[in-house]
Formats: sequence, C-alpha cells, structure tokens
Amino acid sequence: MRTHWLAIALTVGLSVPALAADVPDPRIEGNPLLEELLKSDPDAAQRVLDEIDAIEAANENRLPKGELRGGTGEEGVDAETQTILDQNPLFQDLYARDRGATLKLIKLVTGE
Repeated sequence: MRTHWLAIALTVGLSVPALAADVPDPRIEGNPLLEELLKSDPDAAQRVLDEIDAIEAANENRLPKGELRGGTGEEGVDAETQTILDQNPLFQDLYARDRGATLKLIKLVTGE
C-alpha cells in the first residue's frame, strides 16, 4: 500500500513542474514582441522576462521619467522603437522607468 501512494506522489510531483512549464507568463499576453519570441525561442523569452524583472527591481523606487517631466517619456526614439513601445505595454512601462536598459533589451530581442 505504501508503494502505491509513493508511486502516486512521485507521479504527481513529476507532472506538476511539467504543467507549470507549459503555462506562459501572463505578462507575455498583449505584448506581440514577446509573443513572437515565445513561439520561436521559449528560453529566450524567459531570459527577457528575467531581465525585465531585474530592471524593474533596480528601478522600483524611481518614478517614471515621463511623470517627472510632464512628458510621455517616449520623446527621441526612432519610429521602429516607438512602434514596439506602442504595441508592447510591458516594454512601454519598463521604458518609463529605465530608458537605456529598455532600449538595450529591445535591441537584443529584435536583433538590431
């Protein structure tokens, strides 16, 4: 009887991480740049999300730059980057906190 429960526990224990790995991070939804990256390279998408977490943690006490200056915080970017920011709210929010880090991350993701 003990081996039966042990077998069930091991089966459930091994399948839970597998199920969790199949569920994408909810931040990806509504961010086409990350949605495409998830389709082509899930590991890269996770690395980008980890980098986003690191940028947010480093800037958690800073007000978004646009709020400080009364602007949108998106002045001075090229048209392609502006389109990415407009279509990807996660990157737009991150850009408001740390422009330089966000631009580097966008370049990394887009391959530019």
